[in-house]
Amino acid sequence: MSDPGDEHRQLDILERLDVVWYGMGEMALDERREAAREIRALRDEVRRLRAVLPMHIHRILYEGSG
Repeated sequence: MSDPGDEHRQLDILERLDVVWYGMGEMALDERREAAREIRALRDEVRRLRAVLPMHIHRILYEGSG
């Protein structure tokens, strides 16, 4: 069940790439799936870096002080 107005919600790029367009050929659909996999991998990498960088920066700034 969807809320009224959901049809006007902007879709994330991954949601758009996951839509199967039956007018496209298999090669084009495969390219879209590959692009979606790469974007997911990049987002995961960025998420990990965002978690690590603050700790690393903190260590650099305060390790030598004291």
